[in-house]
Amino acid sequence: MLRLGVFTALLCWLVTHGPGFMSLGVDAQETGRVAVWRARIGVDPNPKAGADYMRDSKAEAIRLMRSTTRVNHYHYAAAWEDIERVQGVYTTDDLAFEMRESAPLPVAFVLRIVTAGSRNMPGAYAGLPWDSPQMIERISGLIEAIAPVVGQRPWSYAVGNEIDTYFSSRPAEIAAYARMLQQIKPRIRALHPRALFTSSFQAEVASQLRTQYAPIVATLDSVSFMYYPLSADYVVRSPSVVPGELQALADAAAPRPVYFQEIGYPTSPLLGSSLEAQAQFVRLVYETVRSLGPARALGATYLFQADFPDWVVERIAGAYNAGNHQRFREYIRTLGLRDDRDRPKPGWREFVKQTEAMAPAR
Repeated sequence: MLRLGVFTALLCWLVTHGPGFMSLGVDAQETGRVAVWRARIGVDPNPKAGADYMRDSKAEAIRLMRSTTRVNHYHYAAAWEDIERVQGVYTTDDLAFEMRESAPLPVAFVLRIVTAGSRNMPGAYAGLPWDSPQMIERISGLIEAIAPVVGQRPWSYAVGNEIDTYFSSRPAEIAAYARMLQQIKPRIRALHPRALFTSSFQAEVASQLRTQYAPIVATLDSVSFMYYPLSADYVVRSPSVVPGELQALADAAAPRPVYFQEIGYPTSPLLGSSLEAQAQFVRLVYETVRSLGPARALGATYLFQADFPDWVVERIAGAYNAGNHQRFREYIRTLGLRDDRDRPKPGWREFVKQTEAMAPAR
């Protein structure tokens, strides 16, 4: 199956031209003498289908998200190669824009040094061993350069995105990557003491967390997953599978809690889906997160807020060499909770309802 890692990276490019509740990265509000747990709920606010996908349209999408939902965190993924385009020179304008527009929401921050099956870094570093002093120095420099921009907003800090898409064909590099994580974790913790340290995996490799990926998982505070219940040909599985599959992912990560960094469910009938099925998916995901509780599930972010315009679908299909893959195109085109005319789907209304249930009390 073609994965979303490159897709989300391309979208970002398009838009820019100790114990206790808080130690788990969740909100705890005192109601009388009872602590009420609030899981993280968010949506990736991509621009509406009729927008030009420049910064103003992204800002408009964020305003819509904030004015009509009660999301309680913001998900953002930053690519190393976009920040350090010139060796040793860091450009943080795009990151600063995202932080400014989303303030003061807590942030699930992803530093994409690996994504979609490849290293996401300046070419000068691409051949360095993960645990070499030079690589540790370069990654540490990047982390320190962006720290003032993200400040104390991160509740979760992921290093690497869908890392299994890279390491599945390079298993010999896993141990070195784990050693790199061990060395940079103290620096991230010092700069962002409220953030849980994590990396993200596709849900499909959950059974390998205790075997192939055990050296990496041993360093993490939590495990992040991408969850899209699709078959290999992009036909959706019934929403009824959601509770069991999410519980299985939580079991695979235990004793670490899970965060569902990306969830999504297309609405195209060509994929065996419907508007009502997407709404049911949204409801079951967030009901299951709440039922699992803070020790097992931290929250989930839905991708995406809006369906994509045809020109974005075409560009994504081209990036994946999938121009003739109609099911892939329908998958990409109909993931949004709002349709191509910016009308709310039933899934959007259900998402708004779930934010009311999961946001801190007024």
